[in-house]
Amino acid sequence: MTPKQFELFKAQLSRLTPQQLQTLQGEIRQNNKTRNQKQSPSVLLTEEEVNAISSLFA
Repeated sequence: MTPKQFELFKAQLSRLTPQQLQTLQGEIRQNNKTRNQKQSPSVLLTEEEVNAISSLFA
């Protein structure tokens, strides 16, 4: 993801409601958990990245 794409992504996230953000966070965590259980080398986001994104909206 390029820096410009990331900034656009952040702008889109800022328009989500708290409920939508919680739903998105839950989906990301579930996808991560599923990928980790399958021993996939390509985890969607690390726990650290999930926490960093979550902190943007806390």
